[in-house]
Amino acid sequence: MAEIKVSNVSKSIRSHHILSDVSCNFDPGHIYGLVGSNGSGKTMLLRAISGLIYPTAGKIEINGKDLKRGDFPCSIGVLINDPAFPKEFTGRQNLQHLAAIKKLPDPSAAAENALFKVGLRRNADKRFSGYSLGMKQRLGIAAAILGDPEIILLDEPTNALDTDGIALLKEIIRSLPSRKNTVVIIASHELQIVQELCDTILVMKEGRLSRIDSGEGASK
Repeated sequence: MAEIKVSNVSKSIRSHHILSDVSCNFDPGHIYGLVGSNGSGKTMLLRAISGLIYPTAGKIEINGKDLKRGDFPCSIGVLINDPAFPKEFTGRQNLQHLAAIKKLPDPSAAAENALFKVGLRRNADKRFSGYSLGMKQRLGIAAAILGDPEIILLDEPTNALDTDGIALLKEIIRSLPSRKNTVVIIASHELQIVQELCDTILVMKEGRLSRIDSGEGASK
């Protein structure tokens, strides 16, 4: 179970303010949505929570412990930007290697479980280089949910997915908090999907948290 607290976080790159004094909390068992135009700070906030960037000011706490420079949350799955995997490996091999890196008890079983959830088992032995854009996105989602992490960060998870893929993604996301008290944070430009899935919606504008709304997920 993970609790995330973002306190007065700012991030500047070459004097350009990417995030400005952002404060918000993310509690286990809930699905959160980040919405806003391109450049609003959605992806940078996910990067900060994941430990991929370090704030210029402010702090991020995971279960009451400060996330220091070079640290990463101990139980996290991330899909940010386009999925990237070694091209010469198959989908199954890539997930098995990732499961081994995460030191999961049974890498093969974890990989099979994730492949099944995203509908990739029939193409599991195909090399990543031969995957379509939609299949690559499904593999990226599989990597994010691999091993049932306590924190799952998804940046534009519907990219390149067809109708069936989006329906499957919704099913996966809805099942996560109720099953394992997971914190799920979705950044997306597709407001309708965010409203449908999320309990709480955080609206970002020019690097700031503009407002917080309730999503339809809060009433389900």
